[in-house]
Amino acid sequence: MTIKIIGIGDNGKESLPPLYETFIDESDCLMGGERQLAFFPNYAGEKITIKGGLSSLVKRLQSETRNVVVLASGDPLFYGIGSYLSKKIDAEIYPNVSSIQLAFAKMGERWQDAAFLSVHGRSMKGLAQKIDGKEKVALLTDETNTPAEIAAYLLEYGMAEYEAFVAENLGGQAERTGWYTLEELLEKTFSPLNVVILK
Repeated sequence: MTIKIIGIGDNGKESLPPLYETFIDESDCLMGGERQLAFFPNYAGEKITIKGGLSSLVKRLQSETRNVVVLASGDPLFYGIGSYLSKKIDAEIYPNVSSIQLAFAKMGERWQDAAFLSVHGRSMKGLAQKIDGKEKVALLTDETNTPAEIAAYLLEYGMAEYEAFVAENLGGQAERTGWYTLEELLEKTFSPLNVVILK
């Protein structure tokens, strides 16, 4: 019995190296979000949609006797489920390119000097203090903490010096990227799958 956590991009199977595809084909059970599982309509084993808290997923994986693949977005260890699951279960992790990596590639800029923060499923409280004085900040967002909400928050703290690069649906068919002032962001809506880079 093995548990493999495999990173997948927004373009589905196209983002996977042949080895990752082989792992998936040879597994007995495939777990992931609805969007990720939809990339594998012809999967022969059992498909299980991950919903709710991760503690129930851990219990399920701990009692599993089959070969399981868990699909995760991008790099499972970069603010992903991989870091949580790897502390609780014995799993092999196979990363993909993270959304942050892709966003910096679209910008054509290096990213080793950026600060990385997530407001995905977290409060924005304290964000201004964490990024104050930093020249380049990469933010993972969610449906509540949207680019517009982030802009409103920063402007409230008088941090108008930042420009924002927003990258949506990276690697997918609806991919879109662009630069915006914080004021422009207040009026814009974006796909929930986006990252924001402040500069």
